[in-house]
This record gives sequence, structure tokens and C-alpha cells, in this order.
Amino acid sequence: MKLKLSVADWAFFGKAGLEPREYYEKLRKMGFTGLEMVPRERLKDAKSAGFEILNESIFPDCIPHGLNRKENHGRLIPCIRDSIESAAEAGIKAVIIFSGNRMGQPDCEGIKNCKNAIEQVVPDAEKRKVTLLFEVFNIFNHEDYQADNSRYGFSIARAIGSPYLKVLYDIYHMEMMSENSAEILPFNIPYTGHLHVADIPKRDRPKKNGAINYGNIVKKTMAAGYDGYWGMEFMPFGNPMKELADAKDLFESFVK
Repeated sequence: MKLKLSVADWAFFGKAGLEPREYYEKLRKMGFTGLEMVPRERLKDAKSAGFEILNESIFPDCIPHGLNRKENHGRLIPCIRDSIESAAEAGIKAVIIFSGNRMGQPDCEGIKNCKNAIEQVVPDAEKRKVTLLFEVFNIFNHEDYQADNSRYGFSIARAIGSPYLKVLYDIYHMEMMSENSAEILPFNIPYTGHLHVADIPKRDRPKKNGAINYGNIVKKTMAAGYDGYWGMEFMPFGNPMKELADAKDLFESFVK
């Protein structure tokens, strides 16, 4: 099974100090094949470099004000439908969606509300062949976010039962919440649509002897059948292109 690596555009482009065309061409020559969350004004350059555009997210204010509350559904459901249509027309594979903040709400109620909203838009996703990715976060970077554990996301994905609704499992976020990704991911492959990687606690690049044992996670997850992308979404503290190259080499060493 081939290792596929992607780059989250927001984390690196502005720090690389390169024009879009040069930046994307360099990434492609390095061996990355997927890009994430590319602004529409740079989409042409990214595609020209030969990249698969994996995803984009609905509006940033949907992170705290998400699908877990019925009062948000009237605004968000049309927004998600528009995003599915727009992504399909632009050749973007997935749209990222969010639970919203807890604000004292029990998880069971939030899950029920998320499920109710997603059930209404999944037919649109299936029709346009655009995957909805339900993202889980830690509460240190996203205070009070309700889907702060993978059970929340995976329970919704299981209940929906569509190949066009999956979880975006961010290993950094879940390890910050003390989850054991190497044990959780292999049992949830059918419901995992994408993975993000970074080390804890600084969200810096994964390292051979880092706090997260990525070698173990990669081997177990791929052995269980995961064939999706591993998305580089870490904060570079030095030369971003060199750090991406180092991370790429590290991940490739896990599958040799």
C-alpha cells in the first residue's frame, strides 16, 4: 500500500516566502501529491503543479457555532450544500465540517443534533461525490469544542453509514486529549477519511524520537487498511520547506 502525503496550505505557504507557482512546484518535486485548504486564488497554480486538492472547510465561524445546536441548522445546512456544490465544481474532494462548542450541552444531545443535520446533506454529498469530513479538535487550541474525542466523530459516522461522511482524525489534537491513536485508528478505518499529523505539545514537525510514536501509528494504521493521505499540518519553527522535507523522509522511512 502506497504512502500518500499532503500539505495543509495555511500552515506553510505564507512562511515559505515563495510565489505560488514556485512554491507548489517545489512541493510537487519533493514528492507531495495532495494539498489541503488551498484558497481559491491559488487553486489554479496548485492544480497546474499536478496536485490533488483534497479538501476545504466551511466558514471559520462554524468551528465554535456548528452542527451540535439546532438553532445553527438553518444557516449551516444551506451553507454546507453550497460548499458541496462549489467543491464539486472546483474538483475538490471533501468539505470539512464541525461540531461547534459545547457550552454546557451534553455530548449525547450534540451528537444527535449533528447526526440530524448531516443526514440532511449527505444525499447532496453522495450525488456530487464530495466527502464530508467531520473534524475532531482538542480543547487547548479550540476551547470548549464539543467533538474533543474521536468517539464523538466515529459514533456519528457509524450512525450515518455513508462512505461520503467520515472523520478527519487529527493525531496531534487527539493525542493532546490523551488518546492512543495507534490503538484507535486500526479499529476505525472504514470511518476515517483523512489524517493530520504534528507532534505534541508544540504542534511542531513529527520527529523520529518525538512525543508521538508516528512509526507505530503509520505501520498499524496502514496494516489495517488505511489508504488515505497523511496530512502535514504542523507549525514550522525553522525553514518550512526543509521541515516538510524532513517530515516526508521520516514518514517514508516507516514503510520501507
